[in-house]
Amino acid sequence: MRAVPARLVSHRCRVPDASRVPAPRALCRSIQNESTSNAALRAIAQAAANTDGQSAAQVSERICQSIAEMPGLLDSVVQRLETDVDAVRLVNNLAANCKRSAELFVLAAGSMDALKASSRKFKLHSFGVINHLSRCDVGSKALVAHGFIDDVLHPALDVKNEPLTVEQEATIARGTLALANLTGAATHSCPSANRVALETIVKVLDHAVRGERLATITWLPPAVLYGLRNMTRNTANKRALLECGLAPVLSKVLDTWALETGIATLELAIESVGNLSAEVDAVQALWDAGVVRVLQHLVERLHALSATDLKCSDQIAFLTGEAKRLVELLLERHVAMCMGQHRRLGSHR
Repeated sequence: MRAVPARLVSHRCRVPDASRVPAPRALCRSIQNESTSNAALRAIAQAAANTDGQSAAQVSERICQSIAEMPGLLDSVVQRLETDVDAVRLVNNLAANCKRSAELFVLAAGSMDALKASSRKFKLHSFGVINHLSRCDVGSKALVAHGFIDDVLHPALDVKNEPLTVEQEATIARGTLALANLTGAATHSCPSANRVALETIVKVLDHAVRGERLATITWLPPAVLYGLRNMTRNTANKRALLECGLAPVLSKVLDTWALETGIATLELAIESVGNLSAEVDAVQALWDAGVVRVLQHLVERLHALSATDLKCSDQIAFLTGEAKRLVELLLERHVAMCMGQHRRLGSHR
């Protein structure tokens, strides 16, 4: 039996034409057959990948949903998770780009046990799957129910301050973000992360903002910011993240935001800044990074955008109000800090 035709992956930004994609049964047989499974999985994984970043997110979502909904395909892929890294890469790409695909994977028989087994052998991509699943309700509940926090994440994230490979950095970042999502979603809190993990997450977000890959991975800002938002609910994490250079990176996220970047990116970035602003010690770092100036300009841009884009007007109006509130808060606290440092006024603190 032949491998999946190359035309399946000829253009990553085009929804596959159903008439040109192999019949689902033939495709499933290709995956189940030892001699053809690797080529088939690699081709489909490439078709499901989004290497063009946030600008291609909507097209990638449609492609991934069409792949995940092929009858029997995910069941066949689950059987290969423990033995073929391309099966894990495929699930990672599907879950990264489409919430519905993530839910369908969770519902596939034996998927969570197979994912847990694959996480021992193919950590980088398995931890990607875990991170993406942790951002949807169905996925996060399944991960918690199958013991991923204690059995998989905690042991893997017990790292020391020592030189790491780029692949190890990416694995730690994915695992730490997943842990933040799984704990933050239920309790609106987050455990303290170690310094290595926090430094890596700041690095990953910086790569995502600049559209650069890390460990061959195209990091999308919302995927990183979702976990970061949860992590900034922890006081120890806030201080450590700022020491690791988070403020300038968040400033860049806000400064370069455009509507095609996605409302989720802006919403999560503003909420992360809001969480940081709750700490008095964080105010000066945010000022030094230009966050206040960027927020002021952002408010002006959002006002102009709300007049031209009616589809997102309610969301834009809400985020405009949140940005204005943050500016006022940071201005007040900055003035208070300056007064507190004054030689005469500060003596009465």
